[in-house]
Amino acid sequence: MYNDLDTNNRVYLLYCDIGNYRHWVKESTNAEKFFSNFDKLISTLKELMNINYEYLDPTPSFELNELQENEQKYYQAFLSRSWVTTISEAARLKTDKGKCNKIKSFFDSLEPYQERFSEETLQMLNKAKSEQPDYTLKKNNKSEKDRIFLIKTDKILDLQNDIMTNIEQNNDDIAWFYQNGYLLFNLMCEETSYDILYDITRIMLACVNGERYLSLKYNISRSLAKKYCITSSSLINGHRNIKKYARLGSKYFISTHGAPCEKCQEQRGKIYDIKDAEIGVNFPPFCSHGCSTALLYSDGITKINQQPFSYPDKKFAKALNLYMDGQYEQAAEYGLEACLLVPESERYIQYVPEMLAKVNRYKEAVQILDNYISITPNPRDDYTKQRDRYKKKIK
Repeated sequence: MYNDLDTNNRVYLLYCDIGNYRHWVKESTNAEKFFSNFDKLISTLKELMNINYEYLDPTPSFELNELQENEQKYYQAFLSRSWVTTISEAARLKTDKGKCNKIKSFFDSLEPYQERFSEETLQMLNKAKSEQPDYTLKKNNKSEKDRIFLIKTDKILDLQNDIMTNIEQNNDDIAWFYQNGYLLFNLMCEETSYDILYDITRIMLACVNGERYLSLKYNISRSLAKKYCITSSSLINGHRNIKKYARLGSKYFISTHGAPCEKCQEQRGKIYDIKDAEIGVNFPPFCSHGCSTALLYSDGITKINQQPFSYPDKKFAKALNLYMDGQYEQAAEYGLEACLLVPESERYIQYVPEMLAKVNRYKEAVQILDNYISITPNPRDDYTKQRDRYKKKIK
């Protein structure tokens, strides 16, 4: 996926997808959603492994091995979670027939996936079938899940405190990030406390779900928490690239993806000497949107494509940046205009329907998906499913 983008932006977007897939693998109680996201997670990690990129730990190969080695544990955790949800919902039904039908639908939904189960997982499933359901089981509500998540994550992060005590003396990339926290503050354009910087650094050391943790602990939106995590990762990658490029060449130029913000548009195509590289000034990131990267430049060899951005691309760029900033109504307007102007653009269709759905504009989301599907040879099944899902929400 995203083969039309440069490596840095392609990797960034694939990791965004991975975050979404992991969420549903850990939280879903629906069989189709769980298994489809599990499979997408596997395939996306394999795709990352085939990209020549210097990854931070945990690497895609490490994550893939962990998933494959613990595949049955993920299945068993899903079965337990889904079973408790089914029983909890069945208990609220008034008739025995209704309860039986609810439980039957749970087992029926698992039929297409049973060939994937180990003997141990099948035994777990068959035990649930043979025993009388315990209707006193209650699923945790969202606030309880969040409370448990915060407690568990705090314990994991506290294990990093000894490292943080001596981080000023370290020379690795994460230590550099913490020592230069002002860069994060400048890029975010938000009032940022050193407490958040401290926690982001611990999150990167421990490799936990930073987006959810920051959102819950600091009572900020998930989109803002996600932006903190993405921007922090971009800063570390920028620092690493400066060191790498200093070994490989003397010059670099600024490249952007198809929807850069105004700051990155100004830098697009400019050539700099690596010895003068300074993050945020002449070396990316220049913003919190992750829309530019630096590439090595060789005199007389490197060709820089500086074609002007089209009117629809500018609209889409504006939509994407507004969406990442949490300004969903405005993002939907700009995104819809871009899609109506260029209905065949897969780059637009990957994001704009979601922007529209975010503000309950399902009818327009269905319209642009219909347009794209009707004029695209062999469109991905994901788009058809997304359209059908949004159709059900139209009142």
